[in-house]
Amino acid sequence: AFENANTKAFLEAADAYAEGLRALGETIRAPILSTPHAALRALATRCGAVYKPSGAGGGDIGVAFGDDANALERLVHEAANEGFAALTIDIDPLGIETLER
Repeated sequence: AFENANTKAFLEAADAYAEGLRALGETIRAPILSTPHAALRALATRCGAVYKPSGAGGGDIGVAFGDDANALERLVHEAANEGFAALTIDIDPLGIETLER
């Protein structure tokens, strides 16, 4: 989906991945999607975005994806109201690269 610039499919895949993490944690009785991450995922959904944890051990941080800048801005604002902080990051000018071996 990413390589084909299919935004809708990418967002669906990211959401399915987050749901898979949630379901796996529930099945093994070791939550992978922690309570804060679950709250942020629900908030992202309400704002029109997709959210998933990222990092080891239940996720050190989370990432949100969307195709609507206003939805993402709403998510940042609403998350701040809930006590969460957004990180300011930049996109590498080279973007994502595939290493051929």
